Amino acid sequence: NQFVWLTAMYDADGNLIQLYFDITAGNSFEDPENPCFTDMYLDIVVTAGGEIHVLDRDELDDALACGVITQAESDHAESVCKELAAYLNDNKENVIALCSAALQELRQN
Repeated sequence: NQFVWLTAMYDADGNLIQLYFDITAGNSFEDPENPCFTDMYLDIVVTAGGEIHVLDRDELDDALACGVITQAESDHAESVCKELAAYLNDNKENVIALCSAALQELRQN
């Protein structure tokens, strides 16, 4: 099961704005017209300049405090976030290049 949902954002000229990674409890592609995921509140953004930012830790903490998620779910989200941030630290250029190549392929179709 995958626990990350990537949204790559580009401007009209094809320049990267940001890569936005939602940490999820799982992703569903059962309906190809409407893929979806269960959001686990934490997000990671990679800016066009290559900066990496973890966002919305307060939302994760609030969800745990309000009983919307369990401690185990919160711990899992933190673990996935930590693993992804470490991966991006070492591989962000490759991920950016992969997304740019996918965009170029989509533009050719």
